[in-house]
Parts: sequence; C-alpha cells; structure tokens
Amino acid sequence: MQQLQTKALTKLTVGINSRMIAEVSGGPIHAEEVDLIEVGIGESGVLKQGVIDCKRLDEFTSLKNKYSIHGPFTQDRFGNVVNLGVRSNRNFEIMEQVFKIADFLDAQCVVLHGDKVEGDYREAFLNVVANLKQLSKMAADYSLTILIENLPVERGTDKVGILPHEVLAVIQAVNLENLKFCFDIGHGTLTAKQYGFDILEYLNILSPYLYHMHIHDNQGIPEVVDPAFGDQHLPLGQGIVEYQRIFQAITNLDIKNMVLELRQEGGRKEAQKSISLLRALQRKKASA
Repeated sequence: MQQLQTKALTKLTVGINSRMIAEVSGGPIHAEEVDLIEVGIGESGVLKQGVIDCKRLDEFTSLKNKYSIHGPFTQDRFGNVVNLGVRSNRNFEIMEQVFKIADFLDAQCVVLHGDKVEGDYREAFLNVVANLKQLSKMAADYSLTILIENLPVERGTDKVGILPHEVLAVIQAVNLENLKFCFDIGHGTLTAKQYGFDILEYLNILSPYLYHMHIHDNQGIPEVVDPAFGDQHLPLGQGIVEYQRIFQAITNLDIKNMVLELRQEGGRKEAQKSISLLRALQRKKASA
C-alpha cells in the first residue's frame, strides 16, 4: 500500500524589528543573531515624505539577512501616513514606494494595519476591504504577499481588525491569494483579555491564512483600562502572554516567519532570551 505523503512544513525564519539591530539603528542585537530583519517604514528612515532614501536603504542591503517590511500606518515619524480606513490616493502613492523598497530588499511580505475608524465603522470596514483589494493587486506585480495584522483597542480610537472574526471577514471579502494574516500575540492577548475569549481563537479561525507572527509580551491590561500598560512590547517572560501555549498550538502549522517586536530599552540580555525561545521553536518545528 502506498504511504500517504504529508506536506513538509516551511522552515521557520526567526526575525526581529529593525530598531533592535545594532548595525542600522544602534540597537542591542547584531544582525547575525537573527535570520530576518523586519524594516519598519515608520521608524527606519528608508522612506521620508514618500521619497525613498537610497543612502539609508543601502545600510540595510549591506547586511546578509532576509527581510520583511512593516508598512506605514497612522503613526509615522517620517511623514508616510497610511490609513486604510479611508479612501485616499495618498495611500496608494506611499504604498507604491513601500513595494519598491520591499522589492529592492527581496522581501516576500509587507505587514499592514486595518487602522483607524474615522466616523462610521461600516464605512471604514468597506474602505479597508477596497484598499486591500487594490494594494494586493499592486503587490502581486512585485510578487509580494500583504499581511493584515490584528490590532489592540486604544483610547479614543476604534480600528478595523481587532477581533479574529473581523480579520477573517476582511480577508474573505478581499478574496485574493496574496492577502494573508499576521498574528500579533501581544495585541491578541490584550484583545482576548478585554473581550473575554481564548487567544487561541485567532488560530482556530485564521490558521488557513496564517503566514507571519509578531512576538512580544505585556501585562494583559488594555490601554483603555490603564494607560500605564497596554501594548508594551516587552521581551518574552516579562508579562502574561501565553507564548508557550501558543507555540505548542502552532507546531504543525505552516508559518513562515516569527518576528520579535521589542523596544531598545528592554536591553540585550532579555532580547537574546526571547531569540533563544524562538530558536527552540524553530528546531522543534524542523523536527515535526
């Protein structure tokens, strides 16, 4: 009897956000300590007022890492604001430059936020769907995958893509092969605590679309409850995020990248501990 063939899992790539990299941002981690660097458009300076800074971009190309891109959103220190909750040609003008940067770095994916609701939620939802349809088609010209990231609730701001069911609805409404899901476990923890559901619901509902993960910790206290907490981006083990339980749940899922999103003030030692935890998962998945 012929044995059934099981599909081999993609080798997991371990990464970290660009602000943590010593060579390009003065951070505590050296590029050689990770496989992948996620270049944040909002903080890296590779795009300024919608214009690519080639000299700054060359600092990244001198490294030997793989890359992913975190696209701009409504908080951008370099004037590249993108809000998919509204219809604006500026969204597409900025994102065209982001796709060129991704192509130059040979990145495979760009992470985006559904972002702000300005006025009516349903209108914002439809705007996010329409914008992602157009952006996914644009991204396909560069062989890029767009990733929609789950977001936390913030004070005074509603957003599209907070609950797992919302993210699923967006992906299914867009209905294009190169739109997938980025699971942010820190954001997911805050949302699950606020609304009283199991964080694994993100995996139960969205695992067919899961491509990429953002990894960081927090105390599980939403900003709307206490502004001293919220989305803290702590190293693993400094909060209450159930990362080991989540890692166990994804052992047999075909995820491409796990990217730490940390802050420099967390320090080198704690960042290295978090990298070690992801390396252990990488080995476990390789042997699964």
